[in-house]
Amino acid sequence: MALINCPECGKEVSNAAESCPHCGYPIKNYIQEEQQKRIEFERKQKQIKQEKTDKKSISNKQNNSNDLCSKPKYNVDENRAKKIDKIGNVLFGIAIVAGSICVICMFGVFIGFFLDSSEYMLAVGCGFFGGGLIAIICIPIIKSLELKKRVANGEFADLEEAKKAAEIERQEADKRSAEIEKRKAEEQKKREQEIYKAQHPKCPHCGGNNTSRITTTGKVISTAALGLASSTIGKQYQCYDCKHKW
Repeated sequence: MALINCPECGKEVSNAAESCPHCGYPIKNYIQEEQQKRIEFERKQKQIKQEKTDKKSISNKQNNSNDLCSKPKYNVDENRAKKIDKIGNVLFGIAIVAGSICVICMFGVFIGFFLDSSEYMLAVGCGFFGGGLIAIICIPIIKSLELKKRVANGEFADLEEAKKAAEIERQEADKRSAEIEKRKAEEQKKREQEIYKAQHPKCPHCGGNNTSRITTTGKVISTAALGLASSTIGKQYQCYDCKHKW
C-alpha cells in the first residue's frame, strides 16, 4: 500500500482506496485506467519497433530487387534508349506548357464572362480545351516511351513483358496504399475508443460505460433545486443505465 495524490483534489490518499475520502474521486478506477494506459503504451512501442524492423527488411528486399533489375537481362540498345529519353523529355515539356496554358485560359474564361465579351471567351476557351487536350494526349505517350526505354536498357525482352511488369508494379502500389489507409483507419478507431473510455469511466455499480462527468453547472442547478437533498453533492460521475452517482 502506498500514498498517491488524488488527480481531482491533489490530496494524499491510499492507492488501495475505492475512492478519495476528500472529494469522492474513484481512485481504484483511476489506477486501473493508468495501468491499462501503461500496458497499451508498451504494446504500441513494441508495435512501432516491429514496424521499423519490417520496413527495414522490406527496404533491403526492394534494394536487392532494384539491384537485380538494374542489371541488364536482355539486349541493350543505348542509342535507342537515349533517343527515347530525349523524345520523352520534349513531350513532358510540351505537356507542362499545355497544362499551364489550360489553367491560365480557365481563369480567362471567367474574366471574359464578367467583361461580357463573347469573342474573348471563345478565344480563351479554345486555348483551355486545346491545352488540356494536348496535355492529356501526351501522358499515355510518355508512359509508353518509359516502357520502351526500359526495354532498350535490357530490363525486359519486349514491350509486352514491360507492360505486364508495369501493371504488377501498379497493383502492388495500390495494395500498399490500401494497407496504409486500413492501418490509419484502425489507429483512428483505437484513438476514438481510448478518448471515449477516458471520458466515460466504468460505473462501479453496474460496470457499464454509459457514463459522464457531472458538470459544475449541473451540480449548481441540482443544488439550487433540491438543496442539501441533491444527489450530486460530492459526486463526480453519473451512470445513465443504473442512475448511480459516485
